[in-house]
Amino acid sequence: DVALATRLVSGRIPSYRLEKRYIRKDGSLVWIRLNATVVHDQHGQPAHFVSVVEDIHDRRVAEEALLQSQRRLQTAMEATQIGLFDYFGPTDPRNYWSTGVHRHFGIPDDATLTIDRLLRLIHPDDVQRVTRAIAASMARPGLPYHEEYRTLGEADAKLRWIEATGKTFLDEEIGAVRMVGTT
Repeated sequence: DVALATRLVSGRIPSYRLEKRYIRKDGSLVWIRLNATVVHDQHGQPAHFVSVVEDIHDRRVAEEALLQSQRRLQTAMEATQIGLFDYFGPTDPRNYWSTGVHRHFGIPDDATLTIDRLLRLIHPDDVQRVTRAIAASMARPGLPYHEEYRTLGEADAKLRWIEATGKTFLDEEIGAVRMVGTT
């Protein structure tokens, strides 16, 4: 804070913003966002600071709770070797495939996945049945999806048995059907 104020007064920066904690009179902590700038006099010399302090405590507490929840979910998925997917449609950029899904299909964790790529890795004897089940579930929101099938790993050609379970629903916020589930 002092270093930023020094840079502000010297004219090296026009303003600054930072988030920090203050201690209330009762001893509890509160998160704030401080926005500061300096006002100069007619000679270009710093005359005074203008600062705005915004209470962001509730937002920071919510962000921390969300981060902890995400860590717990990731730990549980790793411990149980579960893959998680969130599928909106064939080319939708919001599609999500966890690293567990990557591993179940023998695909490197950092590889980009598409439904077409995954379907190509399903055993030839299973792919038509799985494709029909996905289409039926996407066509009827609320219809559960549950299929057992084999995959042939892309990187290692290893045969794996997968149990995929999910459910489709109409996401009112986006106005589209999506399928969420696990492998």
